[in-house]
Amino acid sequence: MLKRLLNCAALVAGLTLLHADASAAQSSSLCLGPDTNSTAIVNWVRHIIKGTNVHIDSLRDSIGLGGVDTSSVNVVTKSQTCSSAAAAIDNLANVSGTHRLVYVIQAGRQRYIVQDPNDKAGDWVRTWVFDSRFHLVSALGY
Repeated sequence: MLKRLLNCAALVAGLTLLHADASAAQSSSLCLGPDTNSTAIVNWVRHIIKGTNVHIDSLRDSIGLGGVDTSSVNVVTKSQTCSSAAAAIDNLANVSGTHRLVYVIQAGRQRYIVQDPNDKAGDWVRTWVFDSRFHLVSALGY
């Protein structure tokens, strides 16, 4: 069990390795990217989708990425989608109107992987997995 937790922690840590301060949004949008950070998140999601060990299989199943094609994993820059993602995180934090800037990665039609680079738990950047209506599926990095 400890080995499994450590492997999952290592996978989440992979999301933060290329993490840098994200300071510029596209115009008035809450969207961040595409940049090296969004590329790292896309690559991480694709790794989870096509991974073949028991730990990756478990993570993929728990966040609902089974059956998703890696070619459907893309950075979202649509302002309305990023606003919905930012509002969903605000709702979970019981705050409103933060205007947080977020990376939003769409995986298939049913999943959004979202990061606010300033939303940290210790050394970890929290990663949120939402369904297509921005209901929480999973929170990683706690």
